[in-house]
Amino acid sequence: MTPVSKRSRWRWLVWAVLYALGVLYVSTVVSVYGFRPAHFDLAEGWRRFLLVRYIDHGSDQRADWTANLLMIVPLGWMLTAWLWPRQRFGWRVPAALAALLLALAYVLAVKFIQLWFPRTVTVNYITAQAIGAAIGVLAYALGHQFVGRAVHHMHFGGRSGLVVTLSFASLAAGVFTLVPFDIIVSAQDFNERLAALPRFLLSIPGDARSVGVRGVLVLGAIGLVVPMGMLLEVLRPGRSYQLIALTGLVAMTALLVPSLFVISSQPALISIPIHVIGFVAGAWVMRWLADRDISLARPWLVRGAWFMVLPYLALLLVTNGLASTVWKSLATALADPINPNRIWPLWTYYNISKAQAIASLATHVAMYLPIGVLVWAIAGAGRGRAWLAASLGLLLATAMECGRWLRPGLIPDINNLAVGALAAYCGVRFAAFAWALVINLARERKSQPRRGLGRYL
Repeated sequence: MTPVSKRSRWRWLVWAVLYALGVLYVSTVVSVYGFRPAHFDLAEGWRRFLLVRYIDHGSDQRADWTANLLMIVPLGWMLTAWLWPRQRFGWRVPAALAALLLALAYVLAVKFIQLWFPRTVTVNYITAQAIGAAIGVLAYALGHQFVGRAVHHMHFGGRSGLVVTLSFASLAAGVFTLVPFDIIVSAQDFNERLAALPRFLLSIPGDARSVGVRGVLVLGAIGLVVPMGMLLEVLRPGRSYQLIALTGLVAMTALLVPSLFVISSQPALISIPIHVIGFVAGAWVMRWLADRDISLARPWLVRGAWFMVLPYLALLLVTNGLASTVWKSLATALADPINPNRIWPLWTYYNISKAQAIASLATHVAMYLPIGVLVWAIAGAGRGRAWLAASLGLLLATAMECGRWLRPGLIPDINNLAVGALAAYCGVRFAAFAWALVINLARERKSQPRRGLGRYL
């Protein structure tokens, strides 16, 4: 085993421990009733643990069950990566079994600890997390080499790196439409869903929100499928835009069908033409990049980024509901009672539906990711630039949440501070990665011109 592999192995252990601590925090401290541990001894706790039973939940609990399953998948992956032998094939099965046993022991330990907190402990959720642990272990055992090759291609760029990146982005967009994965599994669920479908299909997403927010939602829906159009253009270059639009129409309709069977999703027919616009836009962007030496555009990006700062700030104010003249005085805001549980990180996400939590998280990531992109465009990449973007994201998110505190009818969320900082940090990394990917593609295309394989080689 090389020194690098040793460092990689222990790095996985560190990440597994940190992730396990995070899951323990979410499973105990974050609660509807706040942090209120019960007072009884270990013997009483063991007696209650032995009484844990399976409960026949309704479909309204399926999203929570799925969330419990998915929550442990990364832990199973990390533990397997820590124990996985680098060379000896015969030790792989024992390593996978050991990782699974560690994950299961952790699940049972957390469930035992949960008895001291006002949380639901049932065989249902133990089973869900056990399945999640098994999925994580199997995913690493069967797929880590594939993932490693994919990351290798993404790192070195070129056409293969672009295809892998766009494929992952397209897959993520498709999976996002199925969140929170509470699939219909009974005739009653099917009948209830069938009765509600006309209302969903004919609705307009965000119709109760402001015009600015609805505009941002439309832009987000368009941007979600842009990678799909880009991927089609790379794999099948030179198609007419009419054919691309038709392909997008078929693909987006096919993408809508599975969401019809997700209880918490609200599919709308209006989303199909909006997504088709994004599909065509992605193909156009890829075609535009292929016809130009993008490396010459770097100075223009710096100038353009400065001009985008004020429009971005204005859009941020609109989407946060702060473009208003109606405000509370500081004395009134201080006098208004605030739920003390909101101080706990992740408490808000826990106390809303899983679909709402994912939508809120995705929306705020989209809000603050441009900070990192703008910092990269103006100042370049590097760890220092990324931390600068994170600081700006934290500062701006704090200002937005303070503004929401002073606006009647709005409630600040402490989670958005961390989301803003992390999204801005990732924005620098994302922009630098995307730029390197496109630059490497242009260099590969110039150095290896080949007829019949399109403009991307």
